[in-house]
Amino acid sequence: MSNNPIRTHHKQSMTLAAAGALFGLIFPIAALLIEIWFRSLPFTWETIGQLIAGHPVFWVVCLAPFVLGITGHIIGKRGDYLYEMSISLERLVQERTRALKETNLALENEIAERKTVEAALKESEAKFRTLVENIPAVVYLDNPDEFSTNIYTSPQIENLLGYTVEEWRNIPDLWIQLLHPDDRARVLAENQRAHAEGRFHSEYRLQTRDGRTIWLQDDALLIRDPGGKPLYWQGVLLDITGHKQTEFETLQQKKYFETLLQINPIAIVTLDLDHQITACNPAFEQLFGYTQGEIVGKKIDEIIVPEEKREQAFLYTQKVEFGQVVHALGKRRAKDGRLIDVEIFGAPVVVNGEQVGIVGLYHDLTELIRAQREAEAAAKAKSEFLANMSHEIRTPLNAIVGMTSLLLSTPLNAEQQDYAETIRNSSDALLYIINDILDFSKIEAGKMQLEQHPFYLSDCIETALDLVAASANQKGLDLAYTIQEGVPPKLTGDVTRLRQVLINLLSNAVKFTEKGEIVVSVSAKQVQEDTFELLFSVRDTGIGIPPDRLDRLFQAFSQVDTSTTRKYGGTGLGLTISKRLVEMMGGKIWVESQVGVGSTFSFTILATTAVATARLSGLGQPPSLNGKRLLIVDDNVTNRLILERHTRKWGMLPVQAESGPAALKMLEDGERFDLAILDMHMPDMDGLTLAGIIQQKYPPDVLPLIMLTSLGYKQEDVEKVSFAAYLTKPIKPAQLQSVLTSIIQKHAEPVKKTATLAQLDESLGHEHHLRILLVEDNPVNQKVAINLLKRLGYLADVSSNGLEALEALERQEYDVILMDVQMPEMDGVTATAHIRQRYPQRAPRIIAMTADALEGDRERYLEAGMDDYISKPVRVEELIQALQKCRPLPPA
Repeated sequence: MSNNPIRTHHKQSMTLAAAGALFGLIFPIAALLIEIWFRSLPFTWETIGQLIAGHPVFWVVCLAPFVLGITGHIIGKRGDYLYEMSISLERLVQERTRALKETNLALENEIAERKTVEAALKESEAKFRTLVENIPAVVYLDNPDEFSTNIYTSPQIENLLGYTVEEWRNIPDLWIQLLHPDDRARVLAENQRAHAEGRFHSEYRLQTRDGRTIWLQDDALLIRDPGGKPLYWQGVLLDITGHKQTEFETLQQKKYFETLLQINPIAIVTLDLDHQITACNPAFEQLFGYTQGEIVGKKIDEIIVPEEKREQAFLYTQKVEFGQVVHALGKRRAKDGRLIDVEIFGAPVVVNGEQVGIVGLYHDLTELIRAQREAEAAAKAKSEFLANMSHEIRTPLNAIVGMTSLLLSTPLNAEQQDYAETIRNSSDALLYIINDILDFSKIEAGKMQLEQHPFYLSDCIETALDLVAASANQKGLDLAYTIQEGVPPKLTGDVTRLRQVLINLLSNAVKFTEKGEIVVSVSAKQVQEDTFELLFSVRDTGIGIPPDRLDRLFQAFSQVDTSTTRKYGGTGLGLTISKRLVEMMGGKIWVESQVGVGSTFSFTILATTAVATARLSGLGQPPSLNGKRLLIVDDNVTNRLILERHTRKWGMLPVQAESGPAALKMLEDGERFDLAILDMHMPDMDGLTLAGIIQQKYPPDVLPLIMLTSLGYKQEDVEKVSFAAYLTKPIKPAQLQSVLTSIIQKHAEPVKKTATLAQLDESLGHEHHLRILLVEDNPVNQKVAINLLKRLGYLADVSSNGLEALEALERQEYDVILMDVQMPEMDGVTATAHIRQRYPQRAPRIIAMTADALEGDRERYLEAGMDDYISKPVRVEELIQALQKCRPLPPA
């Protein structure tokens, strides 16, 4: 009897293995008994030995105890059910063993229990076979003989190599035949060593039936009996082709990146998470003078970071530790003590989602900074040379312009007058070109500075339109502008540069438009509490621009093609300067165009709001206009929409008519109107003819008529028709409202011309002769002032700063100086002081011109010696009033 306690799980497995082995003895014993009985041999040990020695089949049968023992061992490890069963079996065996000693009746129960175990073993074997035949690997059993003949191979061999199990088992040396030639010697040597070591592990290539080469991992263990006798090889073949391919690619990538690291001209260093150097490339060694052996294991900051920069460098490293990428410029110290300008990159090294280190890159900027400084010096020298040349050219040109002005003021015959005007016009054109070049050189040299002064947006746009109005009128082009709701009326910024951009775009629009219209529109978007992004658009109906040439527009000294330069002239700098100015004002510029249809140039700027004064209070909603019916007759859709928009905002009831006959039909149908605005230039029936027909039925006191005409229209053309007022294009809201209000309220008798036309009457210059010197550095302001003066009948000379003004006074006398206040080299206040000192008895009258100034500025300029004051943008009324106060100097 056994008093041993219940065995552990391991002992249960060993018990099942022993039971399987004992049960397996039945097969060789039964086979021997059957063979002895069948051959009628004596049952002796000698007979048994002869049978076993003479029949190899008995060797295989003798393996049954071992196979069943292994099977029992596996079964014992596979499930709790067999574990419990083995415990029960052990107990039953113990009980039945005791019972057999006591009585033979227990034999039947023992046999029954053994049958149960046999069934369990068969079930376990089936499960084991199912498991083996479904795992993604080949399981095999080989004899431990010299040739390792196969005992068992799982069916996966066919999917793996294309050979059946029978072929693999029965073809001698098939495995050796399929070995890759490059692996054969090595693998066979490993196989020989494995017989001595009892373990085989190798990776090699085999040739499949279809010609492919695959990689296999072969792991086998020599199973021995308790006495140490080899029983069989138990092994597994695993397809590792994909793994090998990945390993190969990884190795290639590693070699690639190692090579890239070695040949990379940028200094690269790797750190661990303690900021210690783990490796560096040759570029790092060359840049800083350290070898890799000198710095590995040391802190990077202690090696190359100057003492005063270490705190900042430590912050950089901390950022990288938190997963951020660092990009900075700085100085790092080489081994010999030199400080090197470098561009620094720092980034975390992450593997499988975990940060394992830091990589640092140092790009030597020494040569780049030297080249940059040389380029900046060269650009500065070029720009300064260009500016100096422009100045030197403009000085004699100023004399040409001045002397031509004097020549034009003397008695000349028609031919001489034409020659002199040609010289003056050509000089003006050359002056504009030089001014463009000077502006461009200022921008290139970084000397262009933006001013910040309050200005009215409508004044800026109207002044720009006034400057191109004459040219547009010569071509019969309509000019218009519209400011959308929500645009602040008064802003703070550089009105001069904004106007310069608008004039450039408007001048181009007039230059490249033969018929139709040019419209300026403005909208705004609030970006901060007092900051707006203004969007300006200048739309024309001109020749358009081909899509493949749009990229040339904003390049310096470039136009769409050379033919336009020949036909229209120009330096090609206008749009380049405009682009730079817009960018300086925080915006951008672009164009949309269609050949034969027209172009729209758009740009944005950022500007802050300024407090509007009572000057614009009249643009509210006057009660006198509320409910008044207005007839608008114009063939231009844009002009009609602008007029309707403004008048409807003032409470009027506008009605549009696209032609004279359409307007007459409205009147014939009995519609009544309080006012009518008629465009002068319309097809089929012009405004003058339409006005004559209307006044045959409706006298001026019944239906007042307002003529909408282009700049320069003469009074004698309309003697036969009585107009209540005249309006010039482009339509100005303040002027329009003032005219409409005065007519409705009947504050003034109907007149032949409005103040605007009187302001532009050239007779003023002939009746009130003055020698005028304009001192202004900005080319746009020069253009505005010169054209306004020309419209008033004056030909002014131009100086670009106070020094040039003093030189001009040395050459000749002037009655009036229009003096800008802020100028380079010598400003207006300083120039005024010099003039007063040099010419105490015959000093000209000096009129200050400056931007929309603050309260008290007028008094300050008068105290500085100036005689009068005009604010920018210059208004014609103020200019006329200031000129009328001037008197020519008496003869010396």
